[in-house]
Amino acid sequence: MTAAATRRLPLPGTYNVRDAGGYATADGGTVRTGLLIRADGLAGLDDEGRATLADLGVRTVIDLREGAEVEIAADALGDLPVTYRHLPAFAGLDARERPKSLADAYNLMVDQCGDALAGIVGALAEPGALPAVVHCTAGKDRTGTVIAIVHALLGVSPTDIETDYAMTAENLSTGFADKIRATMPAGEHTDAMLKDMLDCPPELIRATLARIGNVEEYLVAHGLDRAAVARLREELVAR
Repeated sequence: MTAAATRRLPLPGTYNVRDAGGYATADGGTVRTGLLIRADGLAGLDDEGRATLADLGVRTVIDLREGAEVEIAADALGDLPVTYRHLPAFAGLDARERPKSLADAYNLMVDQCGDALAGIVGALAEPGALPAVVHCTAGKDRTGTVIAIVHALLGVSPTDIETDYAMTAENLSTGFADKIRATMPAGEHTDAMLKDMLDCPPELIRATLARIGNVEEYLVAHGLDRAAVARLREELVAR
């Protein structure tokens, strides 16, 4: 069984849900499991999927998608007793900007959406917010960036951050890829578009974190309180 398969949470109606915990930190701790879950879209949840989230004790769902995406495929949370937070990861992006590549999209997120990213991390640090699910559409780019930032803030090694990020490729390679392919128009660009949607090269998240630099200073510069940083570390790291 692969590492991705081992970490994946079997949540009916999803393709790319896994626990972000279990990694060692630089200060000798371990990121607690069961508190931070990364996911793709939750529009396909059925009663069994909602029951699974309830069993996991999820208190907060943070949706990183744009408003138009939410309108098309709202999270099927039903009557789950959770706090739903719509916090688009690309909030603040200049509407005139059109990413020229996947790497360019990541660069724009770092350069123009720092306030949004700090707000997302701050939401996770709020008292009573955990356990939390953080998700976008595929659980890859926006979710991958947020989870990488949190991992770096907690002191997870670059190797483990990159490994966790890259696991998404395997999770999306079957059912999710088939679903996306079925909705895309046939043509010469389909394969290239699909590759961008499914690609998770470790060097991409490595370059993104390098662009950010010191993660804590980046988040604080964009409005995150240091007390929130300390609280998140206390909540998420077992020593």
